[in-house]
Amino acid sequence: MALVSSSDPDLRIYEPSFSTEYSSRKEEAAHRSHLLAKIHNAYCKAMERLTTNSKVLAGGGFCFGLLDPSSNIIANSLIPSTGEAEIEDLERRSLDGMVTFLTRFFPYLADCEAVRYLLLADADLLVATRIVVMDRRMKRFVSSELAVEEALRMALKCAALVTRHPHPDRLVGAWITISTHLDEVVSLLTNVQRRSHLFQLQPRPAHRSSHRT
Repeated sequence: MALVSSSDPDLRIYEPSFSTEYSSRKEEAAHRSHLLAKIHNAYCKAMERLTTNSKVLAGGGFCFGLLDPSSNIIANSLIPSTGEAEIEDLERRSLDGMVTFLTRFFPYLADCEAVRYLLLADADLLVATRIVVMDRRMKRFVSSELAVEEALRMALKCAALVTRHPHPDRLVGAWITISTHLDEVVSLLTNVQRRSHLFQLQPRPAHRSSHRT
């Protein structure tokens, strides 16, 4: 990401926002539970379109990426990898991966803040990234800048490592390529065969909490 000159301390690339107040442990647990429910629902939608058994998804079928959550799952499932993983395990690891992506891409974010941005974005990582940029009133944030491209690569790598992806470098390379052809990828994924309801996952109700997210 572009940095500003240290000679002018007023020219920051971001400003304080609502998220500067950290959540309590109870609130943070509720937020993570609510986010897991959103991630689970994304897997429900993805499994309607995938032809693989819902309990034996490829070990790299995570929810994070540069598309909408369900499309990310499908795209990641199509990237060659090895191993198998249970859906609930993938959901938890996906949450950790998305939080890691945000806190690596925006180093000043705390984990609890990243979770709140992902909640606002309905577990859509790209939308959450845009919300951070707008909410923090970031300046000089241009996706074509080399520094941003390198930050994207590193954030993806860290997310892949945290989720214990079987081939992190392969995943990063695939998403860097996808990032320049998003429209084409979305068009291709719409043709993924709708699967039988035999293995369809059931939606998980969102965690109810009296606290605002």
